[in-house]
Amino acid sequence: NEPEVRFNIAYGGYDAVILQHVAHPMGDLSVMAQSGRQLIRWVQESGADNPLYDMITKADGESAQAEMSGAYRKLQEETGCELAPVGDRWWAYHRAHPEIELYAEDGQHASETGSRLAAATIAEVVLNSTK
Repeated sequence: NEPEVRFNIAYGGYDAVILQHVAHPMGDLSVMAQSGRQLIRWVQESGADNPLYDMITKADGESAQAEMSGAYRKLQEETGCELAPVGDRWWAYHRAHPEIELYAEDGQHASETGSRLAAATIAEVVLNSTK
């Protein structure tokens, strides 16, 4: 609802605008859907790519990932935007490499390795965009 957000999207000359919702807790999904649709429309009007950053759950929350990822997938399906499936890749990597710590000490944020995984996932989506 801040006017500078629309202005910055419209006139920022961005190649991509990465969108994410709050993660811990995820918050009101109706707000995510409503705000997300509006932001995605503005980004699409600007000509930039607009992948959604499917966030990670807390370190103890793999079971909550499906709900979080589902909210992002629903928004993707409604708007036709791209999805950077960080949450799904995060947990798949964790299961394959349990000895590598992806979380920072607080159990909510990414470690350096986790940040690299998230960044690589987002970069892959942006660089392989069909635009």
